[in-house]
Amino acid sequence: MTWRGLGAGVMVVSLLGVMPWTASVGSRDASVPLLAEAWYHVSAAAAPPGTPPVNPFPADTLQVQGGVDEQRTYLALDLSSLPLDAEVTGGTLRLPLDNANSVRADAAKIKVCLGPLAPSEVYGGVTAAPPFDCSVAVNAVYAADPAPALIVDLQVFGRRLGQSGLALLADPTDPAPVWHVALLGRLNATDHPKAVLRTTLQGAPVAEVPSVAPTDPLPPFEDGVSAGDTVPSIGA
Repeated sequence: MTWRGLGAGVMVVSLLGVMPWTASVGSRDASVPLLAEAWYHVSAAAAPPGTPPVNPFPADTLQVQGGVDEQRTYLALDLSSLPLDAEVTGGTLRLPLDNANSVRADAAKIKVCLGPLAPSEVYGGVTAAPPFDCSVAVNAVYAADPAPALIVDLQVFGRRLGQSGLALLADPTDPAPVWHVALLGRLNATDHPKAVLRTTLQGAPVAEVPSVAPTDPLPPFEDGVSAGDTVPSIGA
């Protein structure tokens, strides 16, 4: 008996790869420390490179001073604990104060801008201070409770926090009287800066999945056997 197939309705597995896709798996909060910190004296005549820092303040503190921009602090967050597919969308940075060495901290008008990704850890630098970018900026807010601190809303910086640090400087548009803020640094034994970042995690690309597709219908048997009939064994 000669025959050519089993007719319509036959299905085969076809390796028609589906394009990989990435699925968002929601938002998470992550607590991160500082990676690096520095503060500089700001002067119209910066000292030559290599001049040692001048630090009259306690160790492990950072300084910002205004009505005149005389001292400036730089910070970088340590994002190494975040998953590789995490995207920072916001968060809060808490900067505890060294109250004993601060003057009128509640009146401080501090502008937080983008700065270098990892500033050199200089305390009281007198050479040229690193550059900063205030095209995106936010003001730090003083909080007295539970302990004096500056609070920075990081939402405006978002994903830039993966490529930049932060610069804290006196707001040049504010004519407030002189104030001085001493911040506890990242190695301070009493307290230290902490950031809680809001992140969105993106799922890893899904592997290509085989799809099932029907084949073209095969022609009926020459002798009229239809699909569903018993197929004779070869040699019968």
